[in-house]
Amino acid sequence: MLRAVLCCAWILGVAAGARAVTLNAGDLLVADAGAGGGSVIRVDPSTGAQQTVVSGLGDLRGVAVTPTGSIYAATQSDVLRVDPATMTATSVGAGFSDLQGIATDGAGEVYLVDKNPGGPSVLRLDPSSSSVTSLLAGNTYLSDPSDIVLDGSGVIYVSDLAGGSLTPPASVISIDASVVSLVTFLDNLSVPLGLARDPSGGVLVANALPASLVGVDALGSQALISSSGMMRDTVAVAASSFGVFVADRGDSSHPASILEILSGGGQLEVSAGNLLTQVGLVDLDVYPVPEPRTAFLLVLGIAGLATLPSLARGRRTTV
Repeated sequence: MLRAVLCCAWILGVAAGARAVTLNAGDLLVADAGAGGGSVIRVDPSTGAQQTVVSGLGDLRGVAVTPTGSIYAATQSDVLRVDPATMTATSVGAGFSDLQGIATDGAGEVYLVDKNPGGPSVLRLDPSSSSVTSLLAGNTYLSDPSDIVLDGSGVIYVSDLAGGSLTPPASVISIDASVVSLVTFLDNLSVPLGLARDPSGGVLVANALPASLVGVDALGSQALISSSGMMRDTVAVAASSFGVFVADRGDSSHPASILEILSGGGQLEVSAGNLLTQVGLVDLDVYPVPEPRTAFLLVLGIAGLATLPSLARGRRTTV
């Protein structure tokens, strides 16, 4: 089941001037199915600079980073471990039907949602052995899943566009061991494409129509956090101590971009350049603090950068 993605290594190896990518705590990792034949792209949130980490991956569906910094990407049928030092990717699991989302936990295991024709599945993958465990299967709760995320206690959340036999369309379910629950009840959601864990304990939902970011607490109550502004087609969200960020595909009036969501719902564009593609933008995550003892200083550094005037950094802000 293990196999190296040699084509990616070969393509990058012959590229003139190709250099290893250095990732810093707080960097954004973006999955873009249209850029470079399927790329993971680094976006520096303080400058907006973009850099390709690895390309030629194919039909990308998501990217996720473990707390220790291991990077995984999902294509339609494979799960890949990304090595920024060599700018290559290696398969740690293959043979999936139609992956739609990827997440990781504190132990380094990978969680997937597979839109299997025989009924959607929520799966856990051990990347060290490629063994797969089914956690939920069938059409009872899901029919068109779009993303997956875990909270700090191990509860799994999955968004779904069409709903299962017991759940309505545009919903989010939770899986807590063997207990499956409906978390949302329509309200602000219509096309929930992306999920992230809210540092305060809830779930953040990237809703594509209307383009918005919606917060959902543990009881299912919803709050509209941010909408309109520079948002056109919001497809993914990532959250950490470094901030809350959304990936937006844009439209004819605004390019595909990464936006930071500020206190009060304001939006700050943090992407610069043209690596991101409109139709290919699918997911993003935040590279973590590498060592606990440096967390406080790193967060202070990022916070200091965030207080600089947006014009000094060449970025646009809207509220």
